[in-house]
Amino acid sequence: MQHRSLFKPELAALRPLLDDTMLADRRALLRALDRLNARADLPADALADFTRRTQVAQARFAQRAASVPDIRVDEALPIAAKADDIVKLIRANQVIVLAGETGS
Repeated sequence: MQHRSLFKPELAALRPLLDDTMLADRRALLRALDRLNARADLPADALADFTRRTQVAQARFAQRAASVPDIRVDEALPIAAKADDIVKLIRANQVIVLAGETGS
């Protein structure tokens, strides 16, 4: 995600930390980073609070990523022959449409 603001060097180093956060957290943290960037001074407690909030958001993201179930296909199904292709499509696309016979 590209952000248009040019951050002060000490804040620019914090920006990549937001890549491993959920979108809602990332938006809020980007707004907070923009507010910090607009300040003439950068108080240590404000930077520490931003870092703490980022770490909480990263932990939430990691927990959610860890809870995503593995994609498994029953080998008895005819579609199993194409399972690897389907898994690749699911991982690469937000929406896919599969069509085929139901077997009934």
